[in-house]
Amino acid sequence: MNKDFIPQSQLSTKSFTLIELIVVIIIVGILAALGISQYSKMVEKGREAEAKSGLGLMRTLVREYRLANGSIAGASNADVGVGPNADQLPDSCKATHWFRFQLFTGVDSWAVAAFRCMSGGKTPSYPAGYTVAFQSDGNGENEFWVCASSSGYGWATGGVCP
Repeated sequence: MNKDFIPQSQLSTKSFTLIELIVVIIIVGILAALGISQYSKMVEKGREAEAKSGLGLMRTLVREYRLANGSIAGASNADVGVGPNADQLPDSCKATHWFRFQLFTGVDSWAVAAFRCMSGGKTPSYPAGYTVAFQSDGNGENEFWVCASSSGYGWATGGVCP
């Protein structure tokens, strides 16, 4: 009789098959991919909150400028807290912020915009740049938030931020 031979009835059947292990690995991979995607979206929404906070400050300063000067004509980025200094909102992409900010003025309207930085020391997890803005007709009757995936100004209203 061969001593190396173990009958089938004596083998342990308390193990997983290769197919079962592969199925579990695939399911875990799918769940991880979905989780990472949702996590990235939530992080980007937090970055969008940075933009809206800065735009809120700019909006307040634009209104103060209009009250002090009677018009928004002649207002500049520096008048609404935007510039190169550390105590101002950045006017160019920097490693300390995810957005750069800018004021736009018209004859009787204005807008403040935050452009998503795709450079400047930060590696964005979002695949494309977008812009968050607040527009006003100047007298405060028609004001609204705008979000667009373009890198410039002049988008259609009603865009949805990431």
